[in-house]
Amino acid sequence: MPLEVGTNTFVSVVRVDSLLEYRIDAEEWTDAVLARKEKAAATATAILNGMDWLGVAAEQSQSLAFPREGTYYDSLVGANVQLSEIPLRIEKGTSELALHLLKNEDLLDETGSVDDIELGPIKLKDIQDPSIIPHNVYKLIRPLLIRGNSKLWWRAN
Repeated sequence: MPLEVGTNTFVSVVRVDSLLEYRIDAEEWTDAVLARKEKAAATATAILNGMDWLGVAAEQSQSLAFPREGTYYDSLVGANVQLSEIPLRIEKGTSELALHLLKNEDLLDETGSVDDIELGPIKLKDIQDPSIIPHNVYKLIRPLLIRGNSKLWWRAN
């Protein structure tokens, strides 16, 4: 299935290209071939799609969490934003997560997990696996999550 916004991705490869164009340390994205970019965008969407978002899906038959019914006040733009379109926060979050996945190819593979390691006199304990969703992505999407921000104002139309 080809990559299609609203069906299997929140954002097109062209849109990710534009959102990451001036981002430092984005070479993994800019150097990747189209097929890898599409896989990264689709995987990032699949991860984000399973989260608990404000509002309800606009259509019962839609395959993705967005678009949704309702509006929310977004401090990023300083205005009420309709959820009837895929919000800029979701496009940016998906783009950043796609880049993160390309930079950390084995992130979703749990076979390399280590609890502790000892090398001579150096011992590391309680090693934690890296987060699938990095802080910069979570910070972007948090206002749209049900339990993401107590200061958020949201209403259904």
